[in-house]
Amino acid sequence: MKEYIYYDNKFLEKYNKKLDDSIKVALKKILDCEYMFGFDLFQYEDGVVTLSVDSSEAFEQWLLFYNAKFSKGFDISLYPYAFELYEDGNSYCLEFIQDNEAGNQICCKLQFSTVNAEIRCFNYTKNIIYGYEPWRAVANFLCEMKSKRERIGTEFLSEEEMRLLPLAEFALLTQFFGIMTDAGGSKAGTDIFISYAERANASNIVSLARQYLRLADRKKEKSISKKLKKVMVRVGAEPVYRMILNEIKSSTALYPYKINSCGNDFFAEQTRENITTFFLSQGFQGDYPYFRKMSTLRGLHYLYIAGQLVALWNKKHMASYIDCYEKYVNGELSVQCIVGTVFLKREQIDLFSTLSADSGFFIDKNRRRGRVVLSTAYWEMEGLSLEEENFKVVEIASRVAQCARLTQKERKKYLSYNPLPIEAGHILLLLWLFGGCFFGTVMCVGFILMETAAGLIFTGSWPRTWALIRETPWHWIFVTCGASFGLTMLVLSLIGRKRG
Repeated sequence: MKEYIYYDNKFLEKYNKKLDDSIKVALKKILDCEYMFGFDLFQYEDGVVTLSVDSSEAFEQWLLFYNAKFSKGFDISLYPYAFELYEDGNSYCLEFIQDNEAGNQICCKLQFSTVNAEIRCFNYTKNIIYGYEPWRAVANFLCEMKSKRERIGTEFLSEEEMRLLPLAEFALLTQFFGIMTDAGGSKAGTDIFISYAERANASNIVSLARQYLRLADRKKEKSISKKLKKVMVRVGAEPVYRMILNEIKSSTALYPYKINSCGNDFFAEQTRENITTFFLSQGFQGDYPYFRKMSTLRGLHYLYIAGQLVALWNKKHMASYIDCYEKYVNGELSVQCIVGTVFLKREQIDLFSTLSADSGFFIDKNRRRGRVVLSTAYWEMEGLSLEEENFKVVEIASRVAQCARLTQKERKKYLSYNPLPIEAGHILLLLWLFGGCFFGTVMCVGFILMETAAGLIFTGSWPRTWALIRETPWHWIFVTCGASFGLTMLVLSLIGRKRG
């Protein structure tokens, strides 16, 4: 006879004593349909059925069912949902629904004798986020810490992670990742941020952060936060960023990378070796995943910066940096690159060994540039293997880091990591449409004034001058001037975009 173990969002009293707390937490997630996006299909190996209950870049949580047997009609490739758990005689039964290919709902069962729960934590600092920027990456890592605490508990956080955790409540930092907290966020988080800024001697950041902390009138919050954000993306904030990033990396160093745990180790190692060999052959130095190169530019040099051809004729030192990030794709390693280029003055050459690809994202007049080079879904459609696509990514990264030319196709495929909802070509079309209209209007006004002056001088009569003005085909003058200016500027802008 069926006896439901979990009813009305709680376990029956006798099962509360039978089941371990970690098992109850994991079972509750699937029975309450929490974190549905974390569910994976059932996996079966050596008589044990595994179900991924919850997952993120920072952890994976499984339920393991022993002596398990599925009912008829179960399909391991179909998505399970609507779980119920009950005891049936001497065994347990997990009942759920699957939609078959015909769209019919099938009630399936998993019978088992015992169940266990497992959690594995991973180093989440290897993952690259969409629309990468240094502070957004830090905010993302802090949010992963917070997510671990909320979803699997503080016992799975290291001491260093616990110490850094209040930073996840510092509103200005999390807003870089697009996560809004209550105004001001946590005082403890703000205090920690200020302490890092003080250690880095970033007095302007300290001053603004303290103003932000003392705000009594929240209407001024937007003004202060805007000022602080502007300061945080400038070169003076880089030491603060590095200090926080290094602390985060240190706090997660004891965990393995997810790619090493879930992926094809042989393929991953081979890919890393090939990438290292390629960068060394291009004159870069360093070990995977960090590479750098110094180039001294003497005489006249032509570089491609942001797709535009730029001439440099005075002596410059170009420091090129590439940091490789990894992503798990169907058991294999997909490589993505953060690229930074920094133009150093002669007295700044000592900085070469202390900077990284992230340095390119911190504003220092026009001396720095940062880009993300990553693959897209196109490589599968083009019939390329992941190995070939990885090589193309690092080859593009090498050229971008050294300000070499890319084709329009390469720029669109590998550098458009955060496309706008409206195509840039459409924006340019609208821009120069209004520009052409304005230019046409100005030219018409100018011609009217010139024609009026000439008419009065040569005819000496206002009525005859006015008649001459009225006979002039102003609509054609407006169209000709506006179209010629607008189309010319549009073509020049598109040519500028095409250069890589």
